[in-house]
Amino acid sequence: EVVNKPTGEIMLVLDNSDSMNTTVDGTKTRKELIFDSAKTLVSNLLKDNEELKIGIVSFSTNTDISKEGSSEDANLVSSLSNDISKLNINKPAIVEKASAHIPKYIEMISKMLEDGYAYISSGNVYFDITKATDYYKLSGKNPEDLRVGVRETVEEDKSKRNPGDFGLWFTVSKFANQDMKWDSPWGVGYPGWHIECSGISAEYLGEYLDIHCGGVDNIFPHHTNEIAQSEAYFGHKWCNYWLHGEHLNDKDGKMSKSKGEFLTVSLLEEKGYLSLIHISEP
Repeated sequence: EVVNKPTGEIMLVLDNSDSMNTTVDGTKTRKELIFDSAKTLVSNLLKDNEELKIGIVSFSTNTDISKEGSSEDANLVSSLSNDISKLNINKPAIVEKASAHIPKYIEMISKMLEDGYAYISSGNVYFDITKATDYYKLSGKNPEDLRVGVRETVEEDKSKRNPGDFGLWFTVSKFANQDMKWDSPWGVGYPGWHIECSGISAEYLGEYLDIHCGGVDNIFPHHTNEIAQSEAYFGHKWCNYWLHGEHLNDKDGKMSKSKGEFLTVSLLEEKGYLSLIHISEP
């Protein structure tokens, strides 16, 4: 048995973060390597009556590309599909946009408010991390070492009860020109980044996850906050196993979008490398 849970299904969730889209050895991205390895491992252990549900979430609500019907959004989905096909990766069963599930986020946030895990302050809704059970269990971090505002570029949100609290819904934020906004019980605004992943997972994969994948840079605070809000909402343990890929380093150190050009399938194609690489069928 891989896990012990009521549904008898094996479910896998993979975050679509920038760091997970860099290419390893010119063949598969970090995300795809983790995805394929985990899928193969779990699939080999499945019983005949068990189902493997795989999802990639999500395209963020906090960028223009997630606008419903936009050409940028369509191009992103198309590019993802094309890259997966070129690399002979089995396509995920579920690919969803965060902007398509606002009602689910509102429902989850409303329940957390009702149950005392969240609070309203200065027009925003925050999760109170002091109400979470063993908040730092995934990261192993020491809360005493996590001081907000130590760097000049990090601005402390004085609306929070605790420095580590995180936003579930924003009607007021530092992003004055936020493009994507929706009506909510707390005013016109947009969901926090973390609630998007929990909401889509709950919508399509149910209240139990077996394996959640992502990059090590997602462990804290993103995955930590996903656990806190999901377990507050469901009232029980949410995910049994976490599988994280390490940073991909090149000769200049950690590869990331903020440092400029990094390896992608399209870049390898442009430079003529992809055609030289033999990729076996999955």
